[in-house]
Amino acid sequence: MIITQLDANYAHWLDLFLSSLQFTNPAARTYVELVNFHPDLSMFFHTRYPAVEFAAVALQNPSRNAMAHRRVDAALGGLGRHPGEGWYIVCDVDLLFRRSLGRLVADLDGHDAGVIFRDGLWQGEYYDHLRVAAGFVAVKDARLLHSWKTEMAKPQCMGYDPSSWFYDQITLFEATKQLSLDYLAIDDGEYINRELSEEAAVWSAHVEHKELMYLRFREELDRMRRSADRAGANPYERA
Repeated sequence: MIITQLDANYAHWLDLFLSSLQFTNPAARTYVELVNFHPDLSMFFHTRYPAVEFAAVALQNPSRNAMAHRRVDAALGGLGRHPGEGWYIVCDVDLLFRRSLGRLVADLDGHDAGVIFRDGLWQGEYYDHLRVAAGFVAVKDARLLHSWKTEMAKPQCMGYDPSSWFYDQITLFEATKQLSLDYLAIDDGEYINRELSEEAAVWSAHVEHKELMYLRFREELDRMRRSADRAGANPYERA
């Protein structure tokens, strides 16, 4: 199951997210929490993507920090509604799916969870918040999510307070340390690639000029569809 959440500012990203996901992974079940969506906009997505489960969420102050902090709540909401799915990928909405996730699901077999671990370095400097990526986390049950929520609820984590930038990533990293699970180290070059690699299964727009990336991603999805039409089949859902 794929789980994501967003506010209305990212509605155009959700359309691209779901279109690319259904094109490359048509069998993947999807749970989406719509935060403070106007009923008409919510109805648009319900009508356009009838196979997707949407849940309406009301949030008083949907700041970027608040949205990042409730990511774990969206994940737990998806698991609570759909126990026993076998695997869950909790991810950002500003992604483009370019290949089947079948290999990742197969790699998760024998592991408890999959996390993108990094060395924390940026231009030669170390940063705690760069040790993991919170925008793409795979779990088989709720253990890591509950640990993440516990760390998020504390007055501080690793010396940072909840208003800190990337606090969701800081708390996720601490949760992985607190909970001794068998973690699959997900290859970020393949599954949350920011370099627009041709071989990558998932592209991420977690860069500057996000709206330019949206246009680039839309263009790429159109190219993929044209390629599939010429081939008379869809090679992307099997790659």
